[in-house]
Amino acid sequence: LLVLKPDAGLSKQRQEKEQQKLAAIREGLDEDEVGQIVHRAKALAERQAQEDDLSILPTVTREDIPAERRWPEPMQEVFQPGHQLWFDRSTNGLSYVQIALELPPLNEQELELLPILSNLITELGAADQDYRAMAEAIAAKTGGINAHNSIRAGIEDIHHVSGYWVLSGKALTRNASDLAELMHRYLDDARFDETDRIRDLISQMRFGMEHGVAGQGHVHAMNLAASGMSARANLRHQGGGVAGVRRIKQIDEQIQNHQARLELAEQLGKLHQKLKTSLRHYNIITEKKDFSQLAQALQPHIKAGALDSTFTLEKRVEQVRAGWLGNLAVNYVAQAYPAVAPKHEDAAALSVLGGFLRNGFLHTAIREKGGAYGGGAGYDPESGSFRFFSYRDPRLAETLADFEQAIDWVMTGNYGSREVDEAIFGVISKIDKPGSPAGEAKKAFFNHCHGRSQHDLQQMRARVLDVTADDLKTVTERYLKPEQASIGVLSGMDKREQLEELGLSIERI
Repeated sequence: LLVLKPDAGLSKQRQEKEQQKLAAIREGLDEDEVGQIVHRAKALAERQAQEDDLSILPTVTREDIPAERRWPEPMQEVFQPGHQLWFDRSTNGLSYVQIALELPPLNEQELELLPILSNLITELGAADQDYRAMAEAIAAKTGGINAHNSIRAGIEDIHHVSGYWVLSGKALTRNASDLAELMHRYLDDARFDETDRIRDLISQMRFGMEHGVAGQGHVHAMNLAASGMSARANLRHQGGGVAGVRRIKQIDEQIQNHQARLELAEQLGKLHQKLKTSLRHYNIITEKKDFSQLAQALQPHIKAGALDSTFTLEKRVEQVRAGWLGNLAVNYVAQAYPAVAPKHEDAAALSVLGGFLRNGFLHTAIREKGGAYGGGAGYDPESGSFRFFSYRDPRLAETLADFEQAIDWVMTGNYGSREVDEAIFGVISKIDKPGSPAGEAKKAFFNHCHGRSQHDLQQMRARVLDVTADDLKTVTERYLKPEQASIGVLSGMDKREQLEELGLSIERI
């Protein structure tokens, strides 16, 4: 057995070796060579500060943007024997089914287990079939079945949440009956007695989440910085952020013990029992000519379910200043400010402000001059916050200073309508970006579930098109206040002292 252990000091050793190499090169330079380097550095700084003549390029204006954007609407809505939305879409012979169960009230432990249940359930057995038999049936008759959670902040109040546990699947329309039967077998009769399989799957989850930290470090840092903005934001950090990574590591180590595996399996089974009786919403996506075939396939299985009380999260508002240490060679730096809910009239300007800052200041400061792989800013509707970030960044305190300077640049900078228009086009392009026929219907379904009407979406889009430079200054002054900033940093073990000097609490991933 060969065991490889990471060297926690490797990053520091490499940096020291690099510094020694640079020092040796410096010793070998004469005055002329040093002067050439200084001259080139000055020329580079001047070129980076130079403003190009963009008038020679073809220009898109706001008048070129369509005033409205249409989202798919269901062809029919059925309320018995269970709520159903039916979308007529060109799916090329495929049918898609989603079953969204409204979340009941969940305690802290159940919330912690919810993402684990979603990751595991379609990899386990169901009814009288073990996981191998179920995997073979799914591969033979469907294009896959998976589960996930859909928990979103309210469109008018980020402290109000709506939540669903979702089972999704797709298959050739001729196999619709098999798809419906297999999905409801997991929904109604999932097995949690294959404890060795549960152990293996959690080990796989741990591996994926640990190895995903470096690639998604900027996302984790932003979620950390915004985790005090609301209970929903904290849940995202606890479930899928670095706190979630640490928790899955703990669970993986605990269930190496057989009794601990049995206890976890029992807890997952109880959570599944609690979810499966809840109120059900069905999303069926196929071509109109196949509606009757899908209805016949689903008819033996559809249930309405029931819900006595709705899912809520306790209001949570606190400032965060935290640094998380792990086996990382670079830094991921984020700063977040409390802002507004998506339907607030200032949300549009905050959405535009993110691209405006990235294009006009942050790309140059963070990437070109600071040496990070990337950096930017943006409005996050789920936490109702505005967030700055850097990706694979060699700097720490200097990047935080750049975030502050970016705010000053908005308030004092000399820029024209073109820069604002470019940022608006970036936001509109994301809103209007076309998806697959089925993908657009899925988005429409979840917008319906979470209370986002066509009118709401159109109103928010229209507000983006009306944003002005003065609006950007107004929301910057109103919301990006230094005393309200929260900070989240992911870094290597050798950066503990620097993080402490910044006044950050320290955690281990």
